[in-house]
Parts: sequence; C-alpha cells; structure tokens
Amino acid sequence: MVKYSLPAAAMVLLATGTVSQAAEVVSQDIVVMGSACVGSGCTTSTDFGYNTIIVSGDSPTILFNDTSSSSAFPTTDWSVGTNAGVFAITNVDTGQNVMQVSSTGNGVALGAGSTLVEGAISVGSETNKRRITNVADGVAASDVATYGQLLAAMDAAGPANNALIQKNDQRIDKLSDEVSQVGAMSSAFSALSMNPRGEGDNFLSIGLGNYAGTSALAVGSYHFLDGNRIFLNTGVARALDNGAHTAVRLGVTFGG
Repeated sequence: MVKYSLPAAAMVLLATGTVSQAAEVVSQDIVVMGSACVGSGCTTSTDFGYNTIIVSGDSPTILFNDTSSSSAFPTTDWSVGTNAGVFAITNVDTGQNVMQVSSTGNGVALGAGSTLVEGAISVGSETNKRRITNVADGVAASDVATYGQLLAAMDAAGPANNALIQKNDQRIDKLSDEVSQVGAMSSAFSALSMNPRGEGDNFLSIGLGNYAGTSALAVGSYHFLDGNRIFLNTGVARALDNGAHTAVRLGVTFGG
C-alpha cells in the first residue's frame, strides 16, 4: 500500500491530468490523506473547500471500466460526466445517456435514449415511449393520478353519469313527443275554416291533423257580432297520442 499525504497526492494527480498515458503507475493500494483534484483544470491553488474529490476540466468525465471476463456476467462500461450544463450517466458501450439532468432548462431525462424536455421529467422520446410503474396513488392536488385511481373514479362516476344520461334521454323523448303534438295540433287548427258560401252569423268547423305519427282534433267557431263590425273566432285542439296535450285559440277582429 502506498500512502500519500495531501501535497504528494495533489502532485501525482496533477501530473497525470494532461497526458494520454499515465506518467506514474502505482500497482498497490493508495490512501490519500486529504482531498484530491483530477483533470486538466486542476492547479496547485485549487480550492477544495469541503470536497473530497474534484474532477475539473473541459467536459470532465469519470469512466467505470468493467474488466471482468465471466460470460455469466456481461460487462458494461459506464461514465459519469458533465457537458454544456448537462450532467449525464452514459452507457459507454452504446453511447446512450441513461440519465440526464439539465442545469439550464430545468429538465430531467431518465432511460436510454430519452430526450431532455425543458421544465419536465422525460422517460422516453418521440419514437421511444415508456411507462412509469410502481407509482403510489396521488394525494395532493398537484400529485399525478395513477391509472388505478382513474378507473376507480370512472367506476364511481358511472352510476351517476348513467342516471343523468337516462334522465336526459327521457327529457329528449318527452320534448320530441311535445313537438309532435304541437305539429299535429297546428295542422288541425289550419284545417278549420268558415263555409265561404254560408249565410248567417255563426259557423262551426272541425279539423283533423297529423305530424310525425301524432294525430290531433280541432274544433273552431266563428261569430259576426254587432252588425258585422266585430268578428270573433275561437278554437280548441287536442292531441290524440303521446300525452294528449291541449291548445286553445281566441281571435277578435274589429272593423266595418
């Protein structure tokens, strides 16, 4: 085991930060009694603060290289690093980020190939959708509701919704019947008429009408009063189907 004090450890780490091959190889365990800085951004005046290890440089990355060769345990190399304000854990073998956190867009992406979305948590992409499982039921107003909660809400609302739909159906049917009765009574009223060749001051007329399968009967009377200076006409109609509504009319004409 090689044991470095803080200054010696810093010198070793600084010496290896800017070259492609190791300047010094230690084949024994190392204990660093203090903090350490690794990378081309480290200097002898690096302020460690309360950090134990600092990785400093342009897009600094830590690589976890799995060298095990057992066929029963396929190896995957991983890297952890930052680039352009994005912290990522990357599958080195595939080049895909399995987790990303953006410091500028306030977004988080989880899963290989997931895309960062500003102000949101993304678990996939436009072409690679994923489910989120093992989620607890929402409690607060801002919590996400689960599919189970949605089904429970639909089941609870089902009887009430069905009752409202049935009630609306009944009201629509009733309105349809009333429209048919009004149409039939209007048709019956229009059939009422005085005898154009009749003589006298009083006339009685009967009319029948039908609309949309509903029939109605109308009876009307016509009267000339005060030496023909007043003409009075009255009428009543009654539907014969669908509730048998009744309509009446009264008209007075002055002149002469």
